[in-house]
Amino acid sequence: MHHHIRHLADIQKLFTHRGEEAYATFLDFEKAYDRVNWTYMFSVLEKMGALDDQRKYISIEPLGNLLRQHEEHGIWINGTTVATGLFFAADSTLLSETANGVLTQLDLVQVYCDGSGAKLNLNKSSLLSLNRMLPCLGYRI
Repeated sequence: MHHHIRHLADIQKLFTHRGEEAYATFLDFEKAYDRVNWTYMFSVLEKMGALDDQRKYISIEPLGNLLRQHEEHGIWINGTTVATGLFFAADSTLLSETANGVLTQLDLVQVYCDGSGAKLNLNKSSLLSLNRMLPCLGYRI
């Protein structure tokens, strides 16, 4: 978790220095572990060729994969590297360079929720500007 926090702080410093727009969307999935659709998860694991002891680590991976397939809504770090999100256990943070990208990513999250049985808790999810000079700090989504 420490590395994710450090990485996010570095990204915030980069976009503040560049003077560019970028956002982090912190997602809260309602009862994330209780709502696991085991049929869905085992189907995904089988397709990925995962071993039994890997199951507990990769239930959120389909969302990560879906976001990576739409990298145009992520953030460019150095012109060749794009980041679309940070994932640690039940915590998910989406990364986007535009407000429209945030909306598109939230649509992708809904696709993930529809397929997996997950439910996004909008009351506990929030949006943060990664440029400290721009507004929108802590807005609820």
